[in-house]
Amino acid sequence: MPAIDQRLVAAMAAEFPDQAPSLDWSDREIMFKAGQVSAVRWLAMKYQEQQEDMLTTMELGGHN
Repeated sequence: MPAIDQRLVAAMAAEFPDQAPSLDWSDREIMFKAGQVSAVRWLAMKYQEQQEDMLTTMELGGHN
């Protein structure tokens, strides 16, 4: 997987905020927005994993 930039994660989180659904939204719209948030969460998780992997590599004296 290519390196994930924290700015991308932040921009996506701002664009697709994790918020409670509005009573005006249809079931379909709720599911669509939930999918957007799920993708942002997944990307944030992968970013965090990459950061942890880099720290572990640095602690072991390896190079990136």
